[in-house]
Amino acid sequence: PPSLTIKKKTQPKPKAKADEFSGYLNTNISVTQITSATPMTTEGAEHLFHLKLISDLGEREFCAGIAADYTCEQLVGMKIVSIQNLKPRAMFGITSSAMLLAASTHSEEGGRESIAILTPPADAEVGDRVYPEGHEEILAEDHVLPEVCPRKQWDRCVAKFGVRNEIATLGGCDLIVKGRGPVQCVGMPDNATIH
Repeated sequence: PPSLTIKKKTQPKPKAKADEFSGYLNTNISVTQITSATPMTTEGAEHLFHLKLISDLGEREFCAGIAADYTCEQLVGMKIVSIQNLKPRAMFGITSSAMLLAASTHSEEGGRESIAILTPPADAEVGDRVYPEGHEEILAEDHVLPEVCPRKQWDRCVAKFGVRNEIATLGGCDLIVKGRGPVQCVGMPDNATIH
């Protein structure tokens, strides 16, 4: 008699779960300190400060649109959380080579209402890395950060930032400085966005 061959239905392979921290692995997000703050006077740039900071990579300069919310005196000496490996870009004659992270709220019409710079714990040191709590191991000792984080990776990371109880989050996990505590965005409600 002829043999009967039974074909098994193959189950589709499950899709790999998207890495909750994709994008983060290519970012150099750490504690830095502002060393200089100067108001921009160029027409169209009045809302910007020209800032300089010190990081584990040395001195960086950049522009930040926070002139309506902070004074130079408040900024100089402030420890902040920033990313230092985005592609540098020219802004009003300054090569902006870093970006501070801040939380903001928006009105129903879409305009910005208030902003708060993300601040590390008081005892954090310049160069301390910022991690999602419970996932400090995702950056191995030998992990090499790219010189420039690809824009799509950064956009993916930004989309996962949030605020909970005035603490910055990434993928639902509090952002922390290992062994020191959480990164704060004082005065920001849970629906604030981080950029």
